[in-house]
Amino acid sequence: RTAADEVNWRRFFDVSTLGGVRVERPEVFEASHALVFRLFTEGLIDGVRVDHVDGLAEPREYCQRLRARLEELAAERPEA
Repeated sequence: RTAADEVNWRRFFDVSTLGGVRVERPEVFEASHALVFRLFTEGLIDGVRVDHVDGLAEPREYCQRLRARLEELAAERPEA
């Protein structure tokens, strides 16, 4: 309630304006990460950083799935 008036951890957004993405669903996970996976596979990025993973329903499972998927894709990357 004080986010508009005070500088605090909520100063960047109002919680009432956020939307959720069901990344625990495999098709949503793949679709929402498609660009990141393509850039990684093409060797244009070497890794990813995920902020606020604690806001997910299952943060540990998400991180494990993301790591496993990037490890799968690593075999498709061009040689440096």
